[in-house]
Amino acid sequence: MLHEWQSHFASQLRALPPYSEAALATLFGAQQHRFSVYRDNFIGSLVDTLAETFPVTRQLLGERFFAVAAADFIRREPPVAARLSRYGSAFPGYLREHAALRELGYVADVASLEWARVESFFAGMPETTVTPETLLGFAEEALPHLVFETAASLRVIVAPTAVLSIWQAHQQVEPQLDGLDPWQAQAVRVLCNRLQGVAAMAITPAHAALLQALQQGADLSAAYEAAAALAADFDLQAALAAELTMGSFARVLAP
Repeated sequence: MLHEWQSHFASQLRALPPYSEAALATLFGAQQHRFSVYRDNFIGSLVDTLAETFPVTRQLLGERFFAVAAADFIRREPPVAARLSRYGSAFPGYLREHAALRELGYVADVASLEWARVESFFAGMPETTVTPETLLGFAEEALPHLVFETAASLRVIVAPTAVLSIWQAHQQVEPQLDGLDPWQAQAVRVLCNRLQGVAAMAITPAHAALLQALQQGADLSAAYEAAAALAADFDLQAALAAELTMGSFARVLAP
């Protein structure tokens, strides 16, 4: 009986207007107006949560469209965990499938970047990082076979749009959009480190392929092959030096 009541409660919480007064009366009797207030507050607070998590996405969509889309998303994907700071992982995917945004793919890409920043922040900084000096302890012939364990906060985004440029342009009070081509593909590395906190930086597609391969557990040789497949002149030494400086690796494992 309790489970059935809880199911009906959740169903009415996610219901779209116009609301069924008969269903509410069955559930709450004369107290149905209190539930209506609770439902409005529930949806409103989650819309505010998403607005704080996806501020640039909100700017791109406009306040009204964002609020309507966020409310619809909330009804489809209500939170399942108590920590609302982690709520919104499916929102970029929802925007990507939204009929009204099919021709505006950069909106979902920016949302993906904003969520990557949230994930990176909560993953935090690694206790230890691999440095250039760390590699001096390995024989030269072992280097191609090393496996670099990436920092938990590392995120790599490869988008067909200028996702980072759009996000950066909206960090000003007045967005700086002059000369910005939103359809210029970009790859981005997001990382939380001691130098910059959560930082997003543009990288080449080949560099992104290197990091993605390392994230999947490939050794350095295989990761380089993935990068070289996209750019025959890929500079592995420069890319590896940049990642070591940024603290992208938590540890390195020898075969």
